[in-house]
Amino acid sequence: MKKKFILTTVILLAVFLLGACSLQLYSRTALHEELLEHMYQKYGIEFSIYRYHNRGSGSYLLEVYPTGGDPVYDIAHLSWRGNQSTGEYSISDTFFGVLIREEVETEITNLLSDFPIPFRVFYPTTIAYFNNIFDSTKNLNDFLTWRLDYPYWGFDITVVLSLNNLDEADAYANLVFDSISGSAFSGLFTVVVLPEEGFVRLTRTNKDALIVEYHGQTATIGRNILRSVRSE
Repeated sequence: MKKKFILTTVILLAVFLLGACSLQLYSRTALHEELLEHMYQKYGIEFSIYRYHNRGSGSYLLEVYPTGGDPVYDIAHLSWRGNQSTGEYSISDTFFGVLIREEVETEITNLLSDFPIPFRVFYPTTIAYFNNIFDSTKNLNDFLTWRLDYPYWGFDITVVLSLNNLDEADAYANLVFDSISGSAFSGLFTVVVLPEEGFVRLTRTNKDALIVEYHGQTATIGRNILRSVRSE
């Protein structure tokens, strides 16, 4: 894969023109190769494909992860979109979220450092598509600086609480929201309450399954925190 970076416009446009119903194996393979090369040039590491989706209407999605890594833990989305009338296309991805995930989760954890009950913070890496300037040379601080000029861009964060009494869920959720308001991390925050016996089993990869397993013993409360202020 360590070849000179060339996104072959003819191949990509041909794939788009073939459409969802007539996508041929060669064209799909060629598209996959070019998209993986794009990721290699952007991040300096090789990626493998976990799954792919031809969504039609000039839209194609790859689920990718660093080669040798965990296809669930480090999954990211890589999107190709084409415009049949103009022949133009765009490529975007969510992998920068994987690079900053640990730091984002640490920052949110620090904001909640005085929280009175156990909690975990999770930042998903398949939701937000970042501006293409954010590659392996950038970090969270670079992104927060950029975001001052683009306040509409919001984080999507889940905070899971260990709580057996659902009657207290709203009060604790509001405490989470109040602790985060005014920080650099505005966006959609979701508080999920799990009973203690489920919380102790909680991992990044089994969170959704535990919510299903403990149906009736959980609560989910969301709030869009709009204000974004750069914290130094």
